[in-house]
Amino acid sequence: MSVEAKCEVKEEEEEEVREKPAGQSKRKREEESAVRFQCGRCGLTEFCHFFGREPYFCAGAVKFAEDTFVLKDPFSAETFDVSGRRRVGFLILGGKCYVAHCSNGDGVCVDCSVFYKHRFCLDCAASNMNAFPDEMQSKIAKKLEAEAKEKEKESGGVKAGGKKAK
Repeated sequence: MSVEAKCEVKEEEEEEVREKPAGQSKRKREEESAVRFQCGRCGLTEFCHFFGREPYFCAGAVKFAEDTFVLKDPFSAETFDVSGRRRVGFLILGGKCYVAHCSNGDGVCVDCSVFYKHRFCLDCAASNMNAFPDEMQSKIAKKLEAEAKEKEKESGGVKAGGKKAK
């Protein structure tokens, strides 16, 4: 599940940031600046609009605590607030695991990670469970339990050893 949020963009600032070369459409520019995101745990793959802390389409209204893969929300309508600033919806796909030797590659999605001061994939969080406060340990355990239930459901209720779950 992705985190949804809104940011405000001043029209003038957006035009300065997005000066287009002659004859190049807005869609073409966005396709060229697309960033490929792939979760190292579940394999979720998507092209997003931005990787970093301050998405260009938010004109400084949002700053993340970590480098984040961000996608403009394709389902939110472009709206304007009372002062005439455009509101842009976006989705956070995920980020990179903080553990340097993590085996999950270049990123983990929101469902496959937890955020506590930094983003940790569930594998690294589980192997370092005691380093987290009790509340985070509970959150990690719930995510791991939900993931195990989902895997069991996908396999038709068959547990390890080929025995059917009761």
